[in-house]
Amino acid sequence: MKKRLKSFSIHWIICISFIPFILLILLTYYVFYKIGSRQLENQAYESAGNISTQISSSLTQNLDNVYRAAQEATSNWYFFQMKQNMKQNKTPAITPSNYYRLYQLMDNLLISNPDYFSSISLFLEDRSIFVYLNKIAEPVRNISFCYEDLSSYVSSETLTWVLPEKMHPFAFNSQNYSSLGLMMLLGDENSDIRGFILFEVNDDLLLSQIQNAMITPGSRFAITQGQELLLTDSLIWTQSLSRQISGFPSRFYTDDDCCFYTPIIIPESSLALGLLAMVPVDEISLNQKSLARTLLVITLLFFILCGVTYCFFYFAVSKPLIRLNRCLTKPYDIMAPADFHISGSREIQTITDTLEHFLERIRTLIQNLNHEMDERRIAELNVLYAQINPHFLYNALDTIYQLCEMEEIQDAKVMTHALATYYRIGVSKGASYISLEEECTHAEVYLSIMKIRFEDFTYQIHLPHQLKSCIIIKNVLQPILENAIYHGIHPLSDRCGKIKISVMQKEEDVVITVADNGIGIPEDQLADLRADLYGTFHPMEKGKLYGLKNVSHRIRLTYHSHYGLAIESRYEEGTCVTITIPRMTKHKEEPFYEHENTVC
Repeated sequence: MKKRLKSFSIHWIICISFIPFILLILLTYYVFYKIGSRQLENQAYESAGNISTQISSSLTQNLDNVYRAAQEATSNWYFFQMKQNMKQNKTPAITPSNYYRLYQLMDNLLISNPDYFSSISLFLEDRSIFVYLNKIAEPVRNISFCYEDLSSYVSSETLTWVLPEKMHPFAFNSQNYSSLGLMMLLGDENSDIRGFILFEVNDDLLLSQIQNAMITPGSRFAITQGQELLLTDSLIWTQSLSRQISGFPSRFYTDDDCCFYTPIIIPESSLALGLLAMVPVDEISLNQKSLARTLLVITLLFFILCGVTYCFFYFAVSKPLIRLNRCLTKPYDIMAPADFHISGSREIQTITDTLEHFLERIRTLIQNLNHEMDERRIAELNVLYAQINPHFLYNALDTIYQLCEMEEIQDAKVMTHALATYYRIGVSKGASYISLEEECTHAEVYLSIMKIRFEDFTYQIHLPHQLKSCIIIKNVLQPILENAIYHGIHPLSDRCGKIKISVMQKEEDVVITVADNGIGIPEDQLADLRADLYGTFHPMEKGKLYGLKNVSHRIRLTYHSHYGLAIESRYEEGTCVTITIPRMTKHKEEPFYEHENTVC
């Protein structure tokens, strides 16, 4: 886990940390929407069912009142006496005076209950009584009364709920029948005279209930009988609906609507009446859409809050850390002042201030370390010079001593003067650097001294004019020449020794070669010699490699490790030592040394 985190930047870590919050917001939106939609849908269905039940109860109550009013009319003495006479086949069934009173009774019933009844019909087969009372005084066009047909579902003892449109004995031009009515047959199958009384229920009594009720603005109601629509408040009811309401479940769906069916309980009725409410699905889900919009707005607000929080973290934490990372990873000079002025939180500011403090301390430590290394290098060089100067002095004084013993006074004088010149150039007023011209002169004086002692060699020095002013650390050639004389030339017995010093420029470097035709170095010893030459130098060690290692170590201390000595040799043929140094005309710390006739 830790390795995986290392591969992500702080920017991506912040982005990834927001993913669970975003998923939680989306999950919360989904859960709340589902639960809320289900609750709102159940509430809408419950509300629609309650309203349908209330309307059905109200319709039941109104129809019960209609039944009571009609029953009260048929319980009148005049009407009762007429029924008894018809059953006993007495004629006339009702006297004119009683008929008049019965007519007034029915007319008063229609006038006093206009909301209940739209018409009242009373008819006897012998046409002794033919009464049709209605509000619009519409004439009867035809009469088609058949007692046998009606007796199968209409009682002769009590009022029966019927559908006038399907069985009304009277025919009218307008065919405008009521949807519901109360009917009673008069007489029986043995009576000579038979008839009926029919109370047509005013449709407005039912329509007022379903038209004034509203579940939603687009809801519609209908009164059904069986599987057919009996009375509706709208013309939008389609035939497809009639096919879908088979069986009338309590709730079912059409293409665009949700329908609720509630039975209407009517006393003394075999009609399967019911109330059908049709509510558009879009309006039922209107609250769900409102809930969805509300939750969507809340979710968007949460997303905006997450975005604002992300921007805050980005500008307060991520962006400062990214800038700090760029500052730390880009290449720059550690000794140069670093700009870590990065705005951010208090912790970021503390980190940048601490880094600047650490870098300042590192610069101070580096400066102190460089100063200590310079002092150490100077001290080591001084030790080396102190080791070299006595070494050569011992050899030179020993040679002068031998000349004096051999009474070669002139050669001793020349050698003494040469030795003075040698030390005058070597001291160089305390400077560590001299020109190549002076270094070559220093080498020539040394060779002249050694030639007085050993007459079996010659020497040659080649220094181009343009390189004479180049500077070099002093006393570089003398140790090499000393090794060439003692270990290369001196052991020769068959030929005269030759030493050649050549100086040339190679690109930005100066190359000095010291070649001799001495005895050379065997191959197996040459490899050991090269390994020892670049090993650790100890100023107190002695041996034939002392001078060479001394020179190599001083060059590497002065000019860096890729400068120094290279030795090539063939046994019985000679040796060539190559010195490589950078071309310099003036040292940055010491003034250029001008040759003067200085006496030490």
